[in-house]
Amino acid sequence: MLGFPDGFISELGRAERQLAFLFIGTSLMLGSYVVYLGSMASRKGIGKRVSVVGLLYVLFIMTLSLADYYFRVYLTGSGGG
Repeated sequence: MLGFPDGFISELGRAERQLAFLFIGTSLMLGSYVVYLGSMASRKGIGKRVSVVGLLYVLFIMTLSLADYYFRVYLTGSGGG
């Protein structure tokens, strides 16, 4: 539901769409890796790897949240005046 019926997308909408694509792609890759780790759960050291992946994912989400905040502050949105 991005943009208006006439096809207009604001600067903010365009930037947030790129963030959404980045978030979805990274989530799919990390999720696939966690499923792979789950398939070899009998090995030792899996817990450490899952913890590292979880920490990286939390840092990634925090970075995207900060980027989204920056975009909301400095880019033109589609709100009427």
